[in-house]
Amino acid sequence: MFLTCKLMKVSSDTEARVELFKILTESSVYPYSSYSTLDSDKKEILSLYIKEVNPTEIGKKLEVYFETILQFKEISLEEKKLVQVARKVAFGPLYAHIFEKSPLDDFIGILAGNRISKKLANILSILVGKRIGVFKLPLREAKIPFHLKQEDIRKIQDFQDVKEIIVEDIIDPYVEWAWVKGSSLDQSDEFKKFVEGPSAGKIKLLAVHFMDRDYYIYEDGRMFTRQAKATSGHQLNSEISMFFEIGKRLHMVGALI
Repeated sequence: MFLTCKLMKVSSDTEARVELFKILTESSVYPYSSYSTLDSDKKEILSLYIKEVNPTEIGKKLEVYFETILQFKEISLEEKKLVQVARKVAFGPLYAHIFEKSPLDDFIGILAGNRISKKLANILSILVGKRIGVFKLPLREAKIPFHLKQEDIRKIQDFQDVKEIIVEDIIDPYVEWAWVKGSSLDQSDEFKKFVEGPSAGKIKLLAVHFMDRDYYIYEDGRMFTRQAKATSGHQLNSEISMFFEIGKRLHMVGALI
């Protein structure tokens, strides 16, 4: 099964940090915005819902839902044409994890891709801002600086094999970017040319073999595998632990900031 984890760095601002964890660790409904519809003067409320907070061996796992507005097209019988309408919809269940074990005790993992993760982070920014009276970013994208740390990452013993790379901004009149698949790619001529040589570009994705699985790691803090055994329920805890172990190894070589 396919499973993604987006690592987010928690703000060092004490006030924002405290309010963020108050929200995330209490099962409750948190209204964060409102909007008016064209056919009614009544304002609709958009909310974040923390349904469950459960302890794990490395922190707390959250089951989260949030409401947002989506644009749809409907067939109007009166106007006899397609019309644009806005509808309130709820996303979920969405799982997140507060890491409380070193060295990732300043990070949160959101088990979703960029779009949903950024939406949740934005909602949390709004809620924290309302509580402290000023807009602050309680969460930001974690960064994995391949351009600075790719050699250190490749030396991590548990990352047994480089299986795939995407390299952009290659300094070559004919090649702008490269996507290479295989095995032991860090020993290949292509790796030396596109990553280490004078025309080297920037690594955007690095796939490594870890604990009998292939994990794909992006510079923007995303990690995913196609070999997960669970995407929900209690078994999800072991999947989260795998992402934690990867993040821990990256952090230990200064490659997670």
